Amino acid sequence: MTPGRRPVMEIAGIDQRLIGWQSTRRRQIEDALPILTAEYEERQGHPPGEQAAYGLACQAADRTRSPKRKELRSLSQLRAAWRDSASRAYGADVVAGLAERARGAVAAIWARVRPVVDVSLPEH
Repeated sequence: MTPGRRPVMEIAGIDQRLIGWQSTRRRQIEDALPILTAEYEERQGHPPGEQAAYGLACQAADRTRSPKRKELRSLSQLRAAWRDSASRAYGADVVAGLAERARGAVAAIWARVRPVVDVSLPEH
């Protein structure tokens, strides 16, 4: 972990190819950031400090963001499109394996948590 930065968490068992498939925004920002940093250094005569570097990262994110879609899609439409895209890129077996691992993890968590609703408690 880098001091002063948020920790990066990783979910075990996620195929790295799928992670890369969904990381295009990060790559776009990482490609834009050195250009903005060089421009900053040329203007200011020194490398950016922590706050300026954060501001440059925000600028890189803003400049590389594509326009918002005009038509809204439901969550089920988005999920179907993501599944189709991932299946075309890496195979339906990779996507099905990920979905199966996720369902197994959810089942294991629910088996330990077992939520209980007590309907006899008075409302406040």
